[in-house]
Amino acid sequence: MHIDDSESAPSMPDGKDVVPEPSTTITLKRSAADPIESQDDATASKRAKVTSAELPPKTNTKAPEPPYQQSDEFWYPDGNIVIIVNETGFRLFLSRLRQYCKFFEREILETAQNASLPAPENGEDASQVDKDLESEGAPNRLYTLQEGPGPLAAMDFMIFLRALETPLQYAASSQSPDQTSCISLLKVAKKVECDAVLNFATDHLRAMWPLTTPPSTQDRDKTLPEANAILDIARTYQVSGVSRRAFYEFLRRQNLWTKPLFRRRLSSLSESDILSIFRARLDLQRKWTGLLFTPPGAEGRCLAIGRGTKKCQWSDEDARERNWRADFVTQSLLEMGLGNPFYHLQNTLEGDAFKSLERSWCAACIEERKSAWAAARLSWWDSLGEIFDLKFPDS
Repeated sequence: MHIDDSESAPSMPDGKDVVPEPSTTITLKRSAADPIESQDDATASKRAKVTSAELPPKTNTKAPEPPYQQSDEFWYPDGNIVIIVNETGFRLFLSRLRQYCKFFEREILETAQNASLPAPENGEDASQVDKDLESEGAPNRLYTLQEGPGPLAAMDFMIFLRALETPLQYAASSQSPDQTSCISLLKVAKKVECDAVLNFATDHLRAMWPLTTPPSTQDRDKTLPEANAILDIARTYQVSGVSRRAFYEFLRRQNLWTKPLFRRRLSSLSESDILSIFRARLDLQRKWTGLLFTPPGAEGRCLAIGRGTKKCQWSDEDARERNWRADFVTQSLLEMGLGNPFYHLQNTLEGDAFKSLERSWCAACIEERKSAWAAARLSWWDSLGEIFDLKFPDS
């Protein structure tokens, strides 16, 4: 400690010096090794670095809710991507999606480019891109599958994943998937460009709504809601070969224009579809009437040839027409056929109506009429494709 008393004395105005009282100014000099100084400096330094304005804000320790609800069936703990469909999340393996779906193959390459990751060259294994994305946080990566061209529900995607992940459930089952499941498979497969599932769903829908075979008396009747659904799918997703059978479900309803329930279903169709149904109904009724009233033979003559062969009882053309109407045409058959020509045409062929003619008509003439009726059934079915302006599958 050093005491400094070197201050000069002040002078008075009259030139006399004033003797000042002794002054004591104390300057404390501490060494750098002084432990008290070191502790005080450290404390001051810390206080200088942390101020109330710089304190981190209090954060909520609760994790934020995810923007989706986890799928109970398809949530793999080690999956590396979450696909969101209508607020439902599916945690899956991107490599498997990319393997079967061209859509995800394209999306992963675009993601790699956006993330400045090296995209795989042609012919190279793209698994490295998956690893790179995983290192960038891909396990938490979310991808929302947008609708298009039609609406897409979480159940649609779940049905698709079942077919993709466990295809044996369809291969080993004795029952084919129903129409609702096939439509779900088709919608998702079309969106993600999965050819295997798309072909599977399309083939089953065409089997349910056959193109080449006219309706049979043994076929299960379809409902109008089912027909409406298949017509909508056929147009939205360009599925050919199913619309003709769906339109027939409207044609075969005898009370289509008068029954309120049928009229409500009819109103869901477009104006052009309704006009086409009306036109087809008139065309089939005209053909049915002409077929029913046409007698056997060629130009009004019996077809039996050869001595000893049983011939028809009537050889005159007018007589043949009169007796044909009396023997074969009934009021009830005429009216029923006008309502549903295809059904009653086949039902007549398979019934006893032609057998009852054997007493008055020869076997050749009866066989000619049966062949004409069978050919008419196929011809009428083909004509519907032109009336409804339908496109058929390439196969």
